[in-house]
Amino acid sequence: MQNGPILRFDDFELDIDACELRKRGHKVRLAHQPFRLLAMLAESSGLVIDRDSIRKRLWNSTFVDFEHGINFCMCEIRRALHDRRDRPKYVETLPRRGYRFLASVNVAGQDGDGSPVAERRVDLADRLAQGRRLLREMGVGTLDQARKIFEEALRLDAHCAMAHCGLGETRAMRFISRCEPGDLESAKSHLERAAVLDPELAEPYPWLCYVYFRCGELEKSLEAGNRGVLLLPNLVYAQYFLGTAFFAACEVGKGSYEEAVKHLTQASRIEPRWLATWFVLSLICLLNGDYEGAERFARQLCQLEGAEGPVLRFPGAENLLGIASLRKGETRCANEWFSRSMTKLCASDHTYAEGLKAWCACGMGDVELRRENPGAALAHYRLAWQIVQESPAILSQERHAARALTGLAAAYAASGECDRGRNLLSQAEQQLQSCSRLQISSPATGLAELQYAFAVACVRVRDRHRALVHLREAFNAGWHDSGWLLRDSEMEPVHNEPAFFSLLEDIASSRHPLALMHII
Repeated sequence: MQNGPILRFDDFELDIDACELRKRGHKVRLAHQPFRLLAMLAESSGLVIDRDSIRKRLWNSTFVDFEHGINFCMCEIRRALHDRRDRPKYVETLPRRGYRFLASVNVAGQDGDGSPVAERRVDLADRLAQGRRLLREMGVGTLDQARKIFEEALRLDAHCAMAHCGLGETRAMRFISRCEPGDLESAKSHLERAAVLDPELAEPYPWLCYVYFRCGELEKSLEAGNRGVLLLPNLVYAQYFLGTAFFAACEVGKGSYEEAVKHLTQASRIEPRWLATWFVLSLICLLNGDYEGAERFARQLCQLEGAEGPVLRFPGAENLLGIASLRKGETRCANEWFSRSMTKLCASDHTYAEGLKAWCACGMGDVELRRENPGAALAHYRLAWQIVQESPAILSQERHAARALTGLAAAYAASGECDRGRNLLSQAEQQLQSCSRLQISSPATGLAELQYAFAVACVRVRDRHRALVHLREAFNAGWHDSGWLLRDSEMEPVHNEPAFFSLLEDIASSRHPLALMHII
């Protein structure tokens, strides 16, 4: 009984069970190890397979001349296929990366229990549905489960565009909690492969928008995002990822709050249970001093977080409500929101949980600093620092660390230890250049808010000039909340500075995008 598939490309076929390569039905001589390598490459047609993956799968650990062995196998494969290394038709060599099988491969035959190909398709559909459900849970554990399921789907059909999409999406989301470059490279490879396999499929482009952004390729990110919206305007994550790309790009003056709000508003209409949309809309309101809007969107996130079957989980609403309360002068309410948030986040396995916990701890420190309780503030900022040190692989670790250090600097200065505060602030500023990279931004670590935190610390160590420089940088990164600049007790020492008045004028003259939000 046949257990393995037959892989067909051009005039060739690979019979996995018989370990035979045939051309137009005639057997082509190929030794066992070169055959296994060819089958491995053909099973992952279009993907780059690195040499280390080949070694782990096809050579045991006692094989001491792997380099010679793999080179010999590649020569045998090219001889059998009449392929050329300099002008490859079947196997492409990518220096220092690995190999890629170029031809389109069709899978023929039956699966292991003898069920027909139709049942294989049912199995494929089941795996796709299960993988997508796990992906949307956004848990560290569920993302790993989703990865394995999408890999199973690709073993059933190596040319399934939706399976490539699913695996690419999962790898992209795993990057948030691991910051492993290999996840991004794998995500890009699978998503680009999906786009080649099915040019009319909108699914890959929103996720490519996200992946290109994380790779620092802003123009490609916006291009992919616009392509996704063009292909399928009612695809919620097409609108969402394009909106978030426009929002994040405001940090470097290449984005647009108006464009961000337009696409995020559309995403909220298409699918209200895509919870991350409400989070980002609330953040935009906070940056523009619209606390009523920020609270409305955050409460919407709270309400939907417990609803049946959310399309995409996303925590952190309580952090947003805490910030809005603080800026309204309601410090007791702010502290209650942050405390509630910390309790929920400590019980969460969400991929953003650790970063949101560090953000929450800094928020509690900010409240105590305004209450003139430097000892309590220090305890909260130290907790943020500890969370960051325990999670060195979290997304935007550099910004989380700098944020905790600026808080500690301000709190030490507030307690009378100005020298200690200046040392910590200097340590934080040494990291500021690495913090400015757009691709490391995250919902909890906007550059504008980070620059504002630097300004607060500078005021506390009595360096007004540096404080005003950081406030200007906060504005350049998208800070438009002039009301908090005037109400925040930490900013009172710079209120009479000419540069402060100039900053307020520039904020007032900047275009206000939030009228669009009130149609929601």
